[in-house]
Amino acid sequence: MKNKINIQFACFSFKRPLLSRIIKNCITATLREEHITADCEINVLVTDDRGIHEVNLSCRDIDRPT
Repeated sequence: MKNKINIQFACFSFKRPLLSRIIKNCITATLREEHITADCEINVLVTDDRGIHEVNLSCRDIDRPT
């Protein structure tokens, strides 16, 4: 199984390498436990309330963070 995991940080974090590793490990473990054998591309955005508010407003017409 070949998976591409893209992680984008929209907010500053000194822990970026650690968080990236944790997120990738969680995704890989979940795919394995769910017996997903198809190749996957997974995109993760790490952001703050202001950033998710902007995403919600532009993509979901929700005018608040979730």
